[in-house]
Amino acid sequence: MKSGAMHPVPWQRALICMLMSVWSAHALGADLADDDLRRISDSLRTLDHAPGDPRARMELFEAARRLGLYAQAAPFQATDDSQGRRQIEGDLIALKIRYGIIDRDTLCGPRRFDRLDEAIAATDALDRQFVQGASPDGEDLRRLNDRIVALTERHHYAAAVSLYESMRQRRLEVPPWATVKVAESYLDQRKASIAAGLYRQVLAKNPDDFEAHVGLFYALSDRNDDASATRFIDAYAASLPERRHLDNKYNTERLSIDVLADRARINARFLDEAQDRLTGRLDHAPHNIEVLQAAAAMSLAREWPRSAQQLQQALVARTPCDANAYGELAETALQTQDWVLARQSLSRAQMLDQESPSVRRAATSMALHDGYELSVEVNYEHSPGGGSTASNYFGSDDWNENTFLYGPPLDERWRWFVHDYTAMADFSDAWTRWSRAGAGVEWRWLNWRVAAEANGGNVGGAGAALALRWALDDRWTFEARAASRSNDIPLKAVRDGIHANDVVADASWHLNESLVVSAQATESHFSDGNRRQALFVQWQQRWLSNARWQVDMLLSTSGSRNSLDQTVSYFNPRHDHDVMLTGVGEFITWRDYDYRFTQRLELGTGRYWESGYPSGNITYLRYAHAWQLGLPVEWHYGFAIVMRPYDGVREKQLRAEMGLLWQF
Repeated sequence: MKSGAMHPVPWQRALICMLMSVWSAHALGADLADDDLRRISDSLRTLDHAPGDPRARMELFEAARRLGLYAQAAPFQATDDSQGRRQIEGDLIALKIRYGIIDRDTLCGPRRFDRLDEAIAATDALDRQFVQGASPDGEDLRRLNDRIVALTERHHYAAAVSLYESMRQRRLEVPPWATVKVAESYLDQRKASIAAGLYRQVLAKNPDDFEAHVGLFYALSDRNDDASATRFIDAYAASLPERRHLDNKYNTERLSIDVLADRARINARFLDEAQDRLTGRLDHAPHNIEVLQAAAAMSLAREWPRSAQQLQQALVARTPCDANAYGELAETALQTQDWVLARQSLSRAQMLDQESPSVRRAATSMALHDGYELSVEVNYEHSPGGGSTASNYFGSDDWNENTFLYGPPLDERWRWFVHDYTAMADFSDAWTRWSRAGAGVEWRWLNWRVAAEANGGNVGGAGAALALRWALDDRWTFEARAASRSNDIPLKAVRDGIHANDVVADASWHLNESLVVSAQATESHFSDGNRRQALFVQWQQRWLSNARWQVDMLLSTSGSRNSLDQTVSYFNPRHDHDVMLTGVGEFITWRDYDYRFTQRLELGTGRYWESGYPSGNITYLRYAHAWQLGLPVEWHYGFAIVMRPYDGVREKQLRAEMGLLWQF
């Protein structure tokens, strides 16, 4: 290099300032930056007259390093300074990590992780020596901390945690800029309490650390402390100015935190408030990525999967290199039965970054979708004996089980299933059994579901069943079912060799998770000539919703009429109807990521009218537990007491039920 080229002309100063603003990881203040620029200028003037001046070379070397100009600093390193050479090597590793983060977030090709992988590889030998017991010096320690950053940014979270724990066991210092990455790794490993503690350590030293504030919010949310998470993020949002003081433009950090505050309301199930906030935010920033992501999360919480899918498709169009966006789209497409989109999105996500948390979760959901599914429902009812009206019609003890086993998808839209239904009742002289087993196929695609089954059993011979479901949109759903040998038949009728065919039509209107109106109409033809028509209508309204509690009110009415005038053995009122008001409370007692224990209490009261008999009151009490045992298993059971009239006589019945849904 010629000495004349070393003078700090204005364009060189401008270039250095630009590089310094890009490489902000050093968090240099303006005064310190100007001081280093002055040192560089003075040193270059000295070296122009005395190229070998060791002091000037050292001053220039140190100042350029502080500005992050590692490659430019290298030529001025003393030839006999081995420690300086190691520092420059470490500087270049750190610089490679910073460039690697940019590559990961901006590139889409197979080389997007190259620099991060190279930075990790550059410290592999040091890591092995450290694990084997070598004592690191100051430069080694810096590289180990840089390795933690690289591992976290590469989504090798378990390796980052392992290295950190080894360093802490040996009482080695981990600075805040590495600690915040360790906390992120713990958060991915579902150790939210440890992550929260580390984020608090960082904030104690650097109260303005943006990344630590965001991380602590997620840690509190993952600990299910939604109230604290909301208060924390609201306070941080209030501390940030809405406008930047230099150009008066909107502060992007404030917008990001405001969106996190919206998500806090979603997590806490304050969905009306969250929707109002996001609606206003979409009006002002309709193309902002973070706002669109939160709006999609809101749609899923409000049980509008098709709306969420549209938002997520818009997101991936704007961010074609975002693996998390594709992973979330894949999961939503599984809900909307858009199997092709789900697989394409997951494939794209895995190509971009298969270690990303959302991508791993989507892969798990797809694996469950591609497996088997077992659904079992068992119900038991006890009616008082001694010739009571209820036991005469339904038996002193009766139970039924309804089991479906579904196979893996065939050609995406098809899957086979086997079905078993068995019901038994103990009448005073003998047990009566109704048992049918069958097999069928199911076709599922977008808004449609069609299932057909052939079956046979101990009464009525061969039979068939057909089911059709059409989801018009996120609001309206229609269903129709027909069975030539219906399982919905009184066992007292089965005892007399009677079977029935039926047709059922359902319609439901779903405003959101808080309001659902549904209706069902049934027409049954019994083999003894009886024709039964039944109608059921229900209004379900949610009155209270938060992260732990949900309180619903159900107002329902039902009625039936039967055509057969002659007396039959089974319960067959000429006309009857009822009105019920039921309160339902759910309390999430324990929750840990995909594991959950919920208690449910139902209390209902109503009135029943039966043709030819006096009306009477209905009282209903049910207590139940529901377990979510990871993504594959749901298990619930409950007990109920029902007091209601039959033929004018009010009687008590005890009920119990158990259900299992297992994907494997």
